[in-house]
Formats: sequence, C-alpha cells, structure tokens
Amino acid sequence: MASINQQPAGRPDSGLSFIPVAWLIIVMALSAYGLISSWRLIGDFNLPESVLFLIYGGLTGGVVTILWGLYLLGLAFNRSARFPRHYTIWQVAIILWLVVRQAYTLLVPDFVFSAEGLGFTVAEIAIGLLCIYLLRRGAGADTVYANPGGIFAIWRVNRRKAARRA
Repeated sequence: MASINQQPAGRPDSGLSFIPVAWLIIVMALSAYGLISSWRLIGDFNLPESVLFLIYGGLTGGVVTILWGLYLLGLAFNRSARFPRHYTIWQVAIILWLVVRQAYTLLVPDFVFSAEGLGFTVAEIAIGLLCIYLLRRGAGADTVYANPGGIFAIWRVNRRKAARRA
C-alpha cells in the first residue's frame, strides 16, 4: 500500500512563505474597501468621463481581485503545490494593474499628482515583488506548499490510518 509523504524532502521553510498569504488577504481587504467606498458613485453621472472610467475600472479590478484571491486562498490553505505559481501570476497582474492605474491618473488632466498616492503604489509594488521573491523556486516555499492533492488527500490518508488502527 502506498502512502503520501506529508513531509517532503528539501530545505526547511523559515516561515517567510506565509507573508504572501497575509499580503493576499490585505490586498483583498483593500479591494473590498475600494468597492464599498466607490459603490455610491456608480449612479453619479455629473462626474467627468475620465473619472467615471477610473471608478468603473476600479470596481471591475476590485471584483476580479477578490474572486481570484478567494481561489488563491483555497490553494494556500490546502497547501497546494500550485499556489506559488498561481500567486506569482496573480501578483504580476496586480502590479500591472497598479502601474496602468497610476499612469492613467498621472496622464489624464482631470487628476492631480499626489506624492502620497504615488508612494502607496510604489509600496504595494515593492511588497508584491518581495512576495514573488519569497515564493521563488528554491526559497523553501516548496516544502510548505507541496501537497499535490490538497486537503482531501490529507483527509483520505488520515482516514486510512485511523481505519488501520481500529
């Protein structure tokens, strides 16, 4: 009878591979806050067209971020081996979204430059790049996210062990 090895060989993880999961939760919370705070502006057609475009783009980006983030949280909590790669793709998409949004607000004349807004965007990109770096191959995250079958495979193995003991 074959069993699933729950402790894969390799370099031990220092715990830093959980930072991307925390950042994922923070980004999802910021997206939810953005959805809630701009929801009342949907029906306001007195705003300039460029502002409405940014609001609708932000709402769309927030919904996509939250839905995609829920999928990633499922992978992370199941300790799926697919999490690092999928997270990296998600984070690159978020970074691209931040760059496009910042470029739009800097180039469109209806918006005013804000050092605070630029600083937040740069900080979000820097944290995102750090998370990508922490989940790279050989960094130890592969020992944390090494479950090929997810939570159900662990449940089946534990159930078999309990049946053997009984």
